[in-house]
Amino acid sequence: MASLQSIPYKLFYTPSDDLLNTFYIPTLQAARQYDRSAGFFRSSALAAAASGVAHLIQNDGRMRLLVGAELSERDVQAIQRGEELRDMLEEPLLARFPDPCDALLRQRLEVLAWMVATGSLEIKVVLPVGADGRIIPGPEAVDYYHTKKGMFTDAEGHRVAFVGSVNETEQGWKRNFEEFAVYVSWESERERAALDQVKFSFEKLWQDDDPDWKAVDIPEAVRDRFIRYAPDKAPTEDPVRRHRQERKIREEQERLRLEETTKDRVIFQFLRDAPCLLQSEDLAAATAALSPWPHQLSTAREVVERYPEGSLLCDEVGLGKTIEAGLVIRTLLLSGKVERCLILTPKSILRQWQEELYEKFASMCPAMMLGGYGMSKIRLSIVRIGVFGMRSTCCWFLANSQSGESGCWSWRLPNHGTCW
Repeated sequence: MASLQSIPYKLFYTPSDDLLNTFYIPTLQAARQYDRSAGFFRSSALAAAASGVAHLIQNDGRMRLLVGAELSERDVQAIQRGEELRDMLEEPLLARFPDPCDALLRQRLEVLAWMVATGSLEIKVVLPVGADGRIIPGPEAVDYYHTKKGMFTDAEGHRVAFVGSVNETEQGWKRNFEEFAVYVSWESERERAALDQVKFSFEKLWQDDDPDWKAVDIPEAVRDRFIRYAPDKAPTEDPVRRHRQERKIREEQERLRLEETTKDRVIFQFLRDAPCLLQSEDLAAATAALSPWPHQLSTAREVVERYPEGSLLCDEVGLGKTIEAGLVIRTLLLSGKVERCLILTPKSILRQWQEELYEKFASMCPAMMLGGYGMSKIRLSIVRIGVFGMRSTCCWFLANSQSGESGCWSWRLPNHGTCW
């Protein structure tokens, strides 16, 4: 365990110093005892007092907490009639301690709840007393207990104290909006004197020895309310710190996503526009999963240049009419000259066509019934000639340069070979 003396403390801290990570967490990681005054009893004040306390739990440390409160005039009169002060505090304290709706606030309270449940946190309520010895009631008491101070002690007896102001609003405690001066026991005599004064002031209140204040243990009902929030396992990290780290991760992921989105957008825009750029005639061949032979490439170029005129591919068997047709199909679809393409093929080679187009040209070509549902919305499809009652070894390619259900197919019927 680190010593408090090993931590490089500043003389004065402000919100810009990231108090949670530079002061509270390092200090509580080294502390064994934490005494704290937390302003008025309310959920936000308790959340502020719990800053970094999860790390004190890991040291089997203990904590004492003083909080202010107020009683109504009726409550004060009841005490004068003999009612127990602790009993009269129950209702107003519970009213200031509703079930938290904010998840982060609840997680901070869970840290204190764990310590209350395990007996490592004691809480006392401090009430102002007038010159007549009577509890000061209501709004008059609100301005009294706003002291914000604390003291840490480590296993070697080194001490660190702070005195200052704490913003205990919801946004204040989430952002550790505090300003305070810090005193350490291993520096000058002046600092040790300031430390002794902080300790004396706290102990005087805690022991109920200050004539201007009355200190009592929190009522059992309030203690039970605390315990209700206790988690199953001891908290190991401050929830605000974890929340900030998770937020930073999300922000970094979003930044990277936007960068990748911009990069991908540029790439996809280029891929979209590439077929329309100058000297892009061979783009289909360059992006296919094969290297066409010269005669196949020249044939495909000629067919594309002549489109929409019909063409008849009459190469000898084995010279690659299917590859030539695939290059033509890919070029016309990529360039946008053709919106849809329908292949009519004999049943015996239908499967072969599907495999060739998929493996060599990355083109899915589903087999359809002519005029079937959704056929007009598919860019590339194949139909078995047998549906017409024809007998042939030829293939026909029907191209449509219009989109939508009303587009008409234009095609030529060959005598033999492969026709476009």
